[in-house]
Amino acid sequence: MALIIPWSEIRDPARRAAPACPSATVPQWRNVLAALIGALVGLGGVAGGAWLQGRREHERWLRNEKLIASVSFIAATGGIYDKRRLGGAGAGSTDDSGDWSRAHDARSALYLLCESATVDVAEQLVQSVRRVAPAGAGGHHEETLDLLRTSFAC
Repeated sequence: MALIIPWSEIRDPARRAAPACPSATVPQWRNVLAALIGALVGLGGVAGGAWLQGRREHERWLRNEKLIASVSFIAATGGIYDKRRLGGAGAGSTDDSGDWSRAHDARSALYLLCESATVDVAEQLVQSVRRVAPAGAGGHHEETLDLLRTSFAC
């Protein structure tokens, strides 16, 4: 069946008759409600994505800071050990005070960033390095070397 529109209705749209079915036109509040629901779902997706990205960035930052603190601590304590064993500064001298300062700064960072097991290993390493006798005193310190080789598992 073909739809035939009289010429008078084409020229004057105000004279057109209302649609036969009242549900043929969607009320405006349904359109607004659908737009609001879509906006809320979109906003929830953006908020969830931002939260996940923030957590990922924080984990990356924390891992990087742990790595920097661990490397700095191992380098400082290894330097102190080498100076003492190879005839550098004697135990407790002022020549290795800069290395001790670096070691303490790095150890403080480890205390703040890492778990207690890592902090315990760091403390054992400091105590072991302090017990190392100056060059010429003889003896190897396998315990200290093992602790220097131990990886810090933050």
